[in-house]
Amino acid sequence: MTEQLGNGAAIVSCFLWAFSILMFQPLLKRHGAPGCNLFKSCLAGALFTVTSAILLVLDRAELPGVGNSVMLLLSGFVGMAVGDFAFFAAIVRIGARQATLIHATSPVFLLVFSIFNPDETLLTREVIGVLLVVLGVMDVTRRQRFKEPSTAKDMSSGALLALVAALSQAIGIILAKEALEQSHPVLGANVRLFGAAAGMLLIMASMGRAQRAREVLVDLDFLKAGFLAVFFGTYLGIGTMMLAIGLGKTAIIGALLSLTPVFLVPMAAFMEKTRLDWRIFAGTVVAVAGVVLVSL
Repeated sequence: MTEQLGNGAAIVSCFLWAFSILMFQPLLKRHGAPGCNLFKSCLAGALFTVTSAILLVLDRAELPGVGNSVMLLLSGFVGMAVGDFAFFAAIVRIGARQATLIHATSPVFLLVFSIFNPDETLLTREVIGVLLVVLGVMDVTRRQRFKEPSTAKDMSSGALLALVAALSQAIGIILAKEALEQSHPVLGANVRLFGAAAGMLLIMASMGRAQRAREVLVDLDFLKAGFLAVFFGTYLGIGTMMLAIGLGKTAIIGALLSLTPVFLVPMAAFMEKTRLDWRIFAGTVVAVAGVVLVSL
C-alpha cells in the first residue's frame, strides 16, 4: 500500500508540473529559462521554509541530520541546477524534441541502479512496466510539435548535454531517496531546493548573469504573475515528488516522474485550443500499460 501511495504521488506530481509549465510559458520571455528556474526554486524554497517551520513548531517533523542534509543539498544541486542547465543548453543546440527524447532515458539509469541495488529488488513485471513507460513517453514526445533549430551542427554536444541532464536527474533522485529514508519529505524538499537555488546562482554568476539573477529576485510584477505557477508546479509538485521518492522504488518512481509529456500534450491542446494529434494516444496507451504493471 505504501508503494502504491508513492506511485500515485508521482503521477500527481507530473500532472502539476504539466499544468505549471503551461502557466509559465508566457513568462519565459521576461527572464528566460535560467531566470525562471532560479525564481521557482527561491520562491518555492521560501514557501517550504514556512511550511517546515510550522511542522517543527507543532513537533510533526525533525530537522534532517548533517549527512542527510548534505545528500539533499547535492540532490538539488546535481538533479535540478546542473540537470536543468544541461537540459536547456541541449535544447538550444539540438532542439526541444531531440533533447527531450534523450532526457526521457533518465529512468533507464535508475533501472540499472535498482537492478544492482539489493535493497530494491524489482519484479519482472515492474521492469517491463518501467520500460513501457519510457517507450510510451518517448513516443508521445516524438509526436509533439516543437520549433527546431535550423541546423544540427551541434548534435554531438547537444546529445551529450541531454544525456548529462538525464543522468543528473537520476543521481538527484538516488541521493534524495537515501536521505528521505530518515527525513520528512517537506523538510527534505526545503533543503533540496536550497541546493538547487545555490547551484543556479553559481551557474548564472559563472556565466556573467549575476545582474540577471538579481533582477529576477526583486521583480515584484514577475512574482505576482508567476506565484500560482510556482505554488502548483514547484511547491506542490516537488512536495508530492519527494513524498513519492520516499515511499516508492527508485526506478519505478523515476519512470512515473517522466510522465509529464503525457499530461502536457492534451492539456496544451485544450488550453490553447489547438488541434490534437491523435497519434499520441498510441504512446499514451503504452505508457499507461506500464503504469498499470508497476502499480499492480
